[in-house]
Amino acid sequence: MNVVAVSPLLANHRPAVPHRTVVLLCFTVFAVSFAVPFQARGQSAAQWFKQGLQAKTADDKIQAFERAVQLDPNYVEAYFYLGLAYKSKGLYSDAELALNKAYFKNPYGLNNRIKTRILFELGTVYAVLGKLDEARDALQGAKGLASDQSFSGRISYELGRVYLQQGEIEAALKELRRGKSLLPQSADLFDKEIAAATSKKAVSERYRLGVSLLEAERFAEAAEQFRAVIAEDASFKDVQDRLKQAQDGQRRSEENQVLARWYAQAQAKMRTGNLAEARNLLEEIVQRNPGYRDAQSLLAGLRNARPARQPADLEELYQRGLQAFRKSDWRAAAKFFQQVRQVDPGYRDVKTWLSRVNRAQRLAQKNSQVARLYQEGVQLTKNNRWAEALARFRQIKQLDPAFKNIDAIIESVAAHVQTPPAAVADTLDLAASYQEGLAHLQNGDWEQATRVFERIAAVDSTYEDIQNKLADARFHLQRAAQAPVPPEETHGGNPLLWIGTVASLIIVPALGLFVVMPTTRARLYLLQGKYDRAARIYQRLLEKDPGRIKFYPVLANIYLLENRRDEVALAVYETILRLNIFTEKKREINSIVAQHYLTEGRTDANAIAVMERELNMKTAREKKS
Repeated sequence: MNVVAVSPLLANHRPAVPHRTVVLLCFTVFAVSFAVPFQARGQSAAQWFKQGLQAKTADDKIQAFERAVQLDPNYVEAYFYLGLAYKSKGLYSDAELALNKAYFKNPYGLNNRIKTRILFELGTVYAVLGKLDEARDALQGAKGLASDQSFSGRISYELGRVYLQQGEIEAALKELRRGKSLLPQSADLFDKEIAAATSKKAVSERYRLGVSLLEAERFAEAAEQFRAVIAEDASFKDVQDRLKQAQDGQRRSEENQVLARWYAQAQAKMRTGNLAEARNLLEEIVQRNPGYRDAQSLLAGLRNARPARQPADLEELYQRGLQAFRKSDWRAAAKFFQQVRQVDPGYRDVKTWLSRVNRAQRLAQKNSQVARLYQEGVQLTKNNRWAEALARFRQIKQLDPAFKNIDAIIESVAAHVQTPPAAVADTLDLAASYQEGLAHLQNGDWEQATRVFERIAAVDSTYEDIQNKLADARFHLQRAAQAPVPPEETHGGNPLLWIGTVASLIIVPALGLFVVMPTTRARLYLLQGKYDRAARIYQRLLEKDPGRIKFYPVLANIYLLENRRDEVALAVYETILRLNIFTEKKREINSIVAQHYLTEGRTDANAIAVMERELNMKTAREKKS
């Protein structure tokens, strides 16, 4: 049931007296309104009616008025006040019934003032019950009969709110402006409703534009309009369904373009006698859309025209499918496995492999869509278009609830959509602190820089490149702590010193030959905490001989310790993943590379394989936790 709130116009303009007094005053006012001659009543009904007017509680009033109408079923006044008593108790269905009886028992015997009051109360009850058409008709009737300016303004307020709920924006604005002119003392309430109507008008116009674009099959533009509507009011009409229609239409349009291009290529191949390639293209078309044009009949003709494949051919196709799958070339793998199945559906486990390929393709498509939405969202945040960015990130959560830290991203972006003024000062404080941290970093004061950056990260972990700066400060602080302390100077003669000097003349040359070895120097640098020098040695060794696989994990560990994400480090990380080199840091390396691919929007086979592994590892960790 669509229940609306009780009118603030009525609530805000009651005298500051207790509730029971308000109810009694309300009944007293309407008693004056009904001070007109009626047919003579039975003594008992009139006494019950009078007792109801004097009652202090709504329950006592209901009991008295119900007794009155039982004794006199045509007692219009009793029905009216019974309806008001029901309404004060929140019994709106009972109030509707009583007020209808008050109006229809003697519609021609009531004066306009009484009819106006009944229709007004009946209209407000209908609005609460969600019967908007009936509420509109009753309030329009009351408006046509009203002669009092103040009461006419109250009618326009309620009628304008009903129009607004029905989506009749222009009618709502017209009625609310009329009411404001009649009740200038309540202008603030009218202004609030007028602002809501104006905002809804803009959303409605954008929605209508989206519908027009959808009907014109301009799906991408329609989807953009519907996303903007959702950013303003996610529950507006059927905008969610409309967005889905636009997205489905966009996918169909793109798919049809691809199929049309393949179909034209297949026909060209057939004309030039290249039947094998034509057959492959038609098979792709039929897989995507079995009913596309006459692709089925053309493919059947080509299949009947070719000689049956021999088992050796099937095994070759099967092995090529496996190779393509291992390379994450899903389309090629699907093509080879389908060719095997078309000749021999029961050949080995070809059906299982086809199922795996289909799942991998769906995952790749989803990851591609998520990556695109993420890039759009990031770009929108850079342009301060927070509402549109929020819509993108919410779509990501619908597609992949486990995506990165999507909940934190949504919370952060949502905070920008409705950022309070005080948040500006907080941002300025963060900016000042960030500059302070940079100054400490440049001056080599690693401890102070670490403290400042940790304080910023505690407030906003996504601020600027705070994570990189914090890691940089911590790294230098750790290196400073590991730096060797110079030995104290000794004074006077020491016989051991002379012995050591003579021994060094013999031992040092031999030791020098050992230290000259690059790997030995690299390990020595690692022990001394000189990671940059060690890294340069391993880099030179790998440049000379990329086949020395054992150096990749060592170099990757150095890069991880230095928190490096540059191209050189990423190349080493990618090599470890591609060659499947063992290292205890493989999970961390896979996460770094997956994040890099996602940021760049890569959708090639290698990128999809890395992101798929990251997703599987994340799922496994969540299950354990």
